[in-house]
Amino acid sequence: MSLESVQFSGRRTSIGGNTLEIAKPSEVSGSITVICGRNHSGKSFILKRIHRCILKMNENLNQNIESNNSSIQIDNVTCKFNKKLDESMSVVMICDVSDITKMMKDVSPIKDSSLKRNIERPLGKENFVKTDQFVQIIIKNCFEKFRIECFMGYKGFTEPLDLELLKDEYNDDYRKKLLEEIIPEKLYLTPRNSEIVKVFEKLTYGKLYYGVVKPKGKNYPTFQVYLIFNGDSIIPYNNWSDGQKVLFSLLIILFFEKPSILLFDEMENHLHPEYISMALEFAKQYTKQTIITTHHPHIIFSKHIDIVNYLEVLKQIDQAEPEEEMVYNRNTPSKTPIRGNILLNKGYSKLLSTYKLFDSYDTQLLKLSSIVLDNFNEILADLFLSLFSYGVKEKNERSDIQSEQLYRLLSNKIEQSGDGKIEVLEYGTGKGRMIKNLSKIAIEKNINKIQWWLYEPFENQRNLLRNNEKLPFLKFIRIPETLPDSNFDVVFLANVLHELSPNAIANILSYSANHLKKDGFIIIIELFPLLKPEKYSVPLASIEWSNLAMEIGFKVNTGLIPIRNALHEAYYLQLFNKSSMTLQSHNIELIIKNYWNNQVLKNRIGEYEGGNNSTEVDEINKTLRLLTTITSISAYNLGLWNSNNEII
Repeated sequence: MSLESVQFSGRRTSIGGNTLEIAKPSEVSGSITVICGRNHSGKSFILKRIHRCILKMNENLNQNIESNNSSIQIDNVTCKFNKKLDESMSVVMICDVSDITKMMKDVSPIKDSSLKRNIERPLGKENFVKTDQFVQIIIKNCFEKFRIECFMGYKGFTEPLDLELLKDEYNDDYRKKLLEEIIPEKLYLTPRNSEIVKVFEKLTYGKLYYGVVKPKGKNYPTFQVYLIFNGDSIIPYNNWSDGQKVLFSLLIILFFEKPSILLFDEMENHLHPEYISMALEFAKQYTKQTIITTHHPHIIFSKHIDIVNYLEVLKQIDQAEPEEEMVYNRNTPSKTPIRGNILLNKGYSKLLSTYKLFDSYDTQLLKLSSIVLDNFNEILADLFLSLFSYGVKEKNERSDIQSEQLYRLLSNKIEQSGDGKIEVLEYGTGKGRMIKNLSKIAIEKNINKIQWWLYEPFENQRNLLRNNEKLPFLKFIRIPETLPDSNFDVVFLANVLHELSPNAIANILSYSANHLKKDGFIIIIELFPLLKPEKYSVPLASIEWSNLAMEIGFKVNTGLIPIRNALHEAYYLQLFNKSSMTLQSHNIELIIKNYWNNQVLKNRIGEYEGGNNSTEVDEINKTLRLLTTITSISAYNLGLWNSNNEII
């Protein structure tokens, strides 16, 4: 028997239908269905009713209640099953993932007979809410099977194992006898052929051991598992991270129980994306049908997911004034909200619906996305750079072409200046790469006509610049603590603006424009797209930056810098304050914010929709860059891109 669909009360509305599509298992693997949506959209409510419907269907089968109806309704949720009603469905419902780790802590070799009898009672309505008890007995049974695997590999027993006695759920004496024969001062390696052990050790980078301890106040020993790192760091189960506990518990339940259907509310809690991927793969291998509620994009976009349902509640605005007091009758049923389901069968639909989750009630998604970006593999990114030669062309070990073009701009500026001297500000100097490259081609008679200000907002970087004796033209360089109150002929913003929020960009452009001398200009240098995704970054193409600069009020000249890789565009913009009027930072910020949301965000989502499912490295990197830009703009809109990310 399998679940075919789930219908909730109501009619089809403007926000979607009232039926959840449930993926069907294939002959070779199980299926995974996702239910996502904002908080209070009814995900957990529906999942719990699915569980109760399955229990009711099983009860009917166990009591030989004949019915041609293949549907069960609980409250306002109806589950439709296939017509093969000859066998019941084993179901595991996990409402709170942390609960299973607490239950694992209490697992002992002594069976809780009273709990066992409680579970074996007829499944009446009063038992529907006690899902934790069902999970607890399942964990006990599954952990017992793992313990048996370990016992079978132990070579110190005085007599051969009696598997019938060992598997007897009520024979506590035999299990206690075996545990007492295991030396408590030693730890033993778990079976190497165990699928659970292989997967768990691969993900945790440790080795899984077992042993016995005798807790104070108890007259029997208990079985314990340990993680050991580097042969000397021994971590007992109670001290594992929550993610390690959840992963181990899930692997045991899925492998030994092999439920017909697994219902999991917010699976992502405590789990790193790598753990999530393995748990999903394990579920497909050992469970016929899995239904997960989630907010997590790693699950929504996972290759292991078959169907994604997006629940949305119709917003109803109450125009009436709220009453100061009102009568509350606990027996009066609450009014069911009007909700609809949208089947997300395209990447574009998934992206837009996931974007809807970015609201003030649910910022967890963006924070988790930031964690994913934080853990982006830098070694892999560096490998991309070396394989595809993304660097700027160099010429005879001299300067790069970018520096040659910029030097021509400076030389022209020197010739145009009345006194033959100019002042240049480089904002966000970093390690001084630009002036080092210019030194390869600049001639002394021109250098002594430039007063070069290197401004680096980070104190540690400023100190490195001051202590760098190899920095060229030291006598012509100033490294101020704060932005100088001077006027400049040229302001360089090289590879800086893409990593700043609209507020920081506005502050920089306002300062730069209002500190230009007559006929002075700003040079923006950027690369598009970036070589690799960067957390909190919104890179723009040259045409986008040109249009944005003109909206702000600049006159713009654009130049391209030749590079080896045709997939990337290196460019510079020459900005003039055409009105010579003071540009207010607040006004610039509003223009940038509107441009990001009305132009950039729509363009990136459109590019994502037009992409393909290729596994080529360039396509994967492109997808990561698009999603990074979308996430960064969303983070700024929600206020998650805070002052800690700014450099001004």
